[in-house]
Amino acid sequence: MDFKRLIDNITFYSNYSFFNTLLVDFQYPNFLELSTKQKYNKNGFTLSDNAKPVNILTPNNDIYVSIKNGNDERVELLDNLTNDELTKYNDPNDKSITLHHKEFKGLNILELFDCKDTDMTLKDYKSMDYPALFQNSYNDIYNSFVKAMYADGYKVKYCDNLDTKFSYDDTDKTIYIKNGLNNQIKILSLLDVYVNNVSNNIFEKDLLKHVISKGIGIEDEFDDKHSLIDWYKKTDIKSVDKTLKLLSSKGRKFVDNFNRFFDMEEKYYPYENVSLYDDYNLTI
Repeated sequence: MDFKRLIDNITFYSNYSFFNTLLVDFQYPNFLELSTKQKYNKNGFTLSDNAKPVNILTPNNDIYVSIKNGNDERVELLDNLTNDELTKYNDPNDKSITLHHKEFKGLNILELFDCKDTDMTLKDYKSMDYPALFQNSYNDIYNSFVKAMYADGYKVKYCDNLDTKFSYDDTDKTIYIKNGLNNQIKILSLLDVYVNNVSNNIFEKDLLKHVISKGIGIEDEFDDKHSLIDWYKKTDIKSVDKTLKLLSSKGRKFVDNFNRFFDMEEKYYPYENVSLYDDYNLTI
């Protein structure tokens, strides 16, 4: 298996579980983006005649809802609701029918297809669910990056009297950044704090930094395929599994948060380059 490719897949396709990422990588190692045939058809795209199916596992759950009527309450299967009850359940402002619990019944096989096996163009792909994937400007992504830090429990404050570019107080997870730095230096400084704080060793730090950098579309110098192979050969399987799960949980979580905020920034607060050193309003 190409571990460099697997790590890249863990980064880009974070809507899949770690195990399903392995399944997909085994079946279709160079996939771009997967979806169901029904979703492609709904969005106006057609599968090619030789499209190769890719199977992943999805949980099969019985969903139970709570139905309240005054002081009375009953629990019912979601599948048993009437159309009127379904409307109430799907209305976020209606609290009369809400989720009660889920019961796991087993696993189903879901058949997916790669967008490369459709008539979708690259332009279509760029407008899908990864808004920052092709961004290269540190100014464009700065605010979204800081918000992703906030979403993971960190705080960022700006100071005039720092002797270094940044300092970190781990008692309250606050990062102090020196005023006057450009956004590229700020982002790379914040990224260093983050990966140092959650990684267990230097190699794990470099891998996590690669995952986040690749996922948000900034420059990354990690491109030594041989070091990955050497690391795998010299490391016991439990440690390998622990590292890959860290990349999946921390790296993909950060990239997911970043892309979510970037999408909102693009929609509601388009960047205007007034000054090289302007900071955004960081209200979450």
